[in-house]
Amino acid sequence: MLEHPNIVPVYDIGVGDDQLPYFTMKNLGGENLQAILDEMCRGNKSYQEKYSLGDLLEIFIKICDAVSYAHSEGIVHLDLKPANIQVDEYGQVQVCD
Repeated sequence: MLEHPNIVPVYDIGVGDDQLPYFTMKNLGGENLQAILDEMCRGNKSYQEKYSLGDLLEIFIKICDAVSYAHSEGIVHLDLKPANIQVDEYGQVQVCD
């Protein structure tokens, strides 16, 4: 139901033959924000050079835009955390789960 550039599209949801719920979403590249922050905290110079304070603020703004849009549509993300934010090599940010 949500169409936003920073929200991963969900293609299908349902209950499988095993009676367990499932969903399918776009296959994403890159890595999650938690992994990026962990590498930066470990002092990984390549991550610190790749993700400046300005870059991290841009990621944060994109997350805020996505959450604001979801809230405007009556949707609340109940598990928002860095591990559920995907960042690709081109700086595209996707809120997942």
